[in-house]
Amino acid sequence: MNRGMKLFFDQEVGQLLDSFAYCFRVSISIFSADVQELITGRKSPEYRFCRMIQEKCRFRHRCIQQDKAMCKKAEARKGLVVYSCYTGLSEAVLPIYVYDTLIGYSIVGQFRTKTPLCAEIRSIWNKAGFDIHLLEEAFEECPFFDEKALNNMLNLFSMLINYIVTREYVTFRQPSLAEKAIQWIESHAGEAIDLDMLTRALGRSRSSVSHTLKKDLGMGFTQLCTQIRIRRFESIVNAEPDITVSEAAMKAGYEDPLYFSRVYKKNRFIAPSEYLRFLKSANPGAATPDRGSGDQNLQSAVHAE
Repeated sequence: MNRGMKLFFDQEVGQLLDSFAYCFRVSISIFSADVQELITGRKSPEYRFCRMIQEKCRFRHRCIQQDKAMCKKAEARKGLVVYSCYTGLSEAVLPIYVYDTLIGYSIVGQFRTKTPLCAEIRSIWNKAGFDIHLLEEAFEECPFFDEKALNNMLNLFSMLINYIVTREYVTFRQPSLAEKAIQWIESHAGEAIDLDMLTRALGRSRSSVSHTLKKDLGMGFTQLCTQIRIRRFESIVNAEPDITVSEAAMKAGYEDPLYFSRVYKKNRFIAPSEYLRFLKSANPGAATPDRGSGDQNLQSAVHAE
């Protein structure tokens, strides 16, 4: 398991991040040093606008690619990076260091600034026959920060992350029960596993493990396995671009590719074949085009089944 994950299972750290997200109506995402989103169960708001874009336009892959690109940019800068995403919402990413060692990233979003709703997204939405007024209404629901408010929010965000680090919440301790569960599932994700196998491996009761997963991660065993296997699939196809969906699904722990496709689409809002097409069509080193660039993949993805 990535060492950075240990930081975000600390109960007090979780409460601090939850409180910040609640007060500013923003979301906080935590990524490991290798730019994999960690399973934290954060109580951040889920904006209707983002869900509409991901479900209707099936652009979750764009969000993931942009997050990774901005994390790498923050690492190169070794400091906070503020940017507008491809939809017009704004976000900020901060690299997290312990003793000069990068252990992860924290992204705060999604909020409005002076940047309007992206004209390209507006055009795609209209061409798909969706109600543009619903999209604009959802966009306006996202919190707005003027320049002064934004600077103050980001200062507090940076201070919060620095406080977490300087208070040595990052410790090289024995993993918690939830972390042990994740480690075990990640190690056996390609196999047929169930909750009983996990509990025997951990030497704990079903109720104890189930309660801990729900309390610490906000999800049960089945959902946790799904999230881990989906990320395993995405790691596989990123590393092996010529692999088929069926082959990658099998390596990720799904014997039935049709069932996997339904699971993937339910969670990512696009078919896995679409995700592979996006990876193959993206230029190396430029998987996340700048907002407003002419990308034919954006147009075709809305209508692809």
